[in-house]
Amino acid sequence: MALAGVASAASVGYNSMTSDQQKDVAFAWDFASGDVGFAAGSVDMGGSGWSSDAFSLTSTNTATVGSQGTCPWSSQVAGMGKSFTLNLDVNAVNSYGTWDSIVSLYSNGGNANFDHSMALTTNGDGKGTIVLQSGLGNETPYGNAGNQTLTTGLTASEISNTTFTIVSDADAKTLTLYVNGKQTSQVTNWVAAEGETLALTGFQFGSNFSDADKIANAEVSNITVWDKALSSAEVAALVPEPATATLSLLALAGLCARRRRG
Repeated sequence: MALAGVASAASVGYNSMTSDQQKDVAFAWDFASGDVGFAAGSVDMGGSGWSSDAFSLTSTNTATVGSQGTCPWSSQVAGMGKSFTLNLDVNAVNSYGTWDSIVSLYSNGGNANFDHSMALTTNGDGKGTIVLQSGLGNETPYGNAGNQTLTTGLTASEISNTTFTIVSDADAKTLTLYVNGKQTSQVTNWVAAEGETLALTGFQFGSNFSDADKIANAEVSNITVWDKALSSAEVAALVPEPATATLSLLALAGLCARRRRG
């Protein structure tokens, strides 16, 4: 259990990133530093449902989404290119049902309705397995590869400080899902249909656009979106190796012991 005032995030927050890692960040929330959020570059977030204070900060510096209707969304993301990366830490999924979504993304291709969607969601296997699903319900799949399910290999009950990274690469024509910095699944032939776009034009945390009742009550932190596709090496660098932290602690303990002997 995380101590009050200490972030329980698994990945590197924006304010702890290098300048190279911060490059091309479209928008981010670094709860560990107490920042509510900010927009950067040419990206604009709008829509009547969007409000940065919709995130309810907890003593562990996470935000609870999908609780009591707290599902902030933006239907007017403008300024994103055709490739993007979304990274977020899910500290816990407290309650869920069939197809309940932690985060959903969509590109409406100039249309007024919420179609062309994908969501990081539980599937219908009765185990709460977390998947990235392209297309939900009667909605059109995001991308032109048909309905695709990218598995994480985790159930909702197994999630504790887990980093999920979604990379949409229009040049390589791939959609890739990473868990804790490691690739778990990928879609190829990731292209937009005629007259449509792969650019991110909307998102929602804690629910999905096809059904507002499909709510996953989750604790999230370190939400970051880049206006580019990160490489596998760049994704891996967002999640420090546990061994690194362990070795640092061992080195510190050894230094203290030497000082005591001296």
